[in-house]
Amino acid sequence: MALFIMYLFPYEEDGWNVFLKDNDQSKNITECDFYSNQLQVRKDKFNGIMKSRRLMQQYAVDQYAKVEQDRLHFLKTNQKQLKVEKYQGLLDAIANGDMNDVESKIILPPSHTGSPQFYRECFQAGMALVRESGKPDYLITMTTNPK
Repeated sequence: MALFIMYLFPYEEDGWNVFLKDNDQSKNITECDFYSNQLQVRKDKFNGIMKSRRLMQQYAVDQYAKVEQDRLHFLKTNQKQLKVEKYQGLLDAIANGDMNDVESKIILPPSHTGSPQFYRECFQAGMALVRESGKPDYLITMTTNPK
């Protein structure tokens, strides 16, 4: 990131840090909120990041990867606080006597997009909609452009 960051921020603007506060100094700004704010399209203010074409795309991908890595690191280091012993996969391993590598497994909660529990909840929600409303007749997809 250091190789192209000087092109995006030639005046050495500050980036995100753990102690960054919002405008009324009441709470810390999350990393995801900070980068979302940087990538917003604004009418009244020039945003050099949005005008940098492929460099902006690379910047967005890098920042997303950094935020996702921090989320996964948090989940890895806080397994006890997330009450992972309540998850069904762990209980199944205990019931089957397969306890040799349970300690090394990292269980992702349903709130983490991409985890098996997340997809299971999405599937169950979709099946509940079908049960209540019946099978869908049409599938309509749309794309929008804010401009």
